[in-house]
Amino acid sequence: EEVIASSDIWSFTTTSDGIILPAPELISPSNNITILNLPVSFQWAEVIGAVEYQLCVYNVDDENDRFCYLTGQDSTFWETSNLDNNDRYQWQVSARNEYAWGEFSYMWYFDTDY
Repeated sequence: EEVIASSDIWSFTTTSDGIILPAPELISPSNNITILNLPVSFQWAEVIGAVEYQLCVYNVDDENDRFCYLTGQDSTFWETSNLDNNDRYQWQVSARNEYAWGEFSYMWYFDTDY
């Protein structure tokens, strides 16, 4: 006789009354600027209620060169030297509260030339 094992039964609740946070306002690097030195410092405005931020950086010419960083609620700043020279990048940020990830910011662009 075949015995079929079963797992524990879990349950969850969904809600629709949470607040979706607005997009963070980007500060630097400015849109369409050329970066002449590494590291690159990313900065955005605090979003009230955020417990975490996600910064995503994309190499416009290389779809395999994309990365996202998670920062804590008190961190509206990230610095990296992990960028190629003579490339164009785009970046954006989203904030998360206890309910969900919020809206992504507008996409800003910059070029590297160092």
